[in-house]
Amino acid sequence: SLVDESAAEENIELLRIVQRCESEHESVLRELQSRSATLCGHDGVKRRSNPLRPELMVRAVWEAADVLGLAGGARRALLRALAEPLSRALGGVFADALAQLEAMGIEPAAWRATALPGR
Repeated sequence: SLVDESAAEENIELLRIVQRCESEHESVLRELQSRSATLCGHDGVKRRSNPLRPELMVRAVWEAADVLGLAGGARRALLRALAEPLSRALGGVFADALAQLEAMGIEPAAWRATALPGR
């Protein structure tokens, strides 16, 4: 099948920023995810427990940049330029959300080991 080169470049750029946010704020994100799981009533921590997942935040910025009417290459350049300040700003959002959950007395849900398929 044919691959849309522009879409592939877009996904790569978005993934780079998501990975940067996840690596720079790993401990806060894990703690936020576990407390969000408690709020969601999950019996364990799931990736989707955290409504502030970096991939959702980065995708929202990408879609907001579309409003500017920029072509794909210009939007990717904008996102590259925003990577560092966006990660820093999201880190503050994650830390603030975690502090609020802690202040409300929300306990973290338990992390559970999962078996690998076929074992």
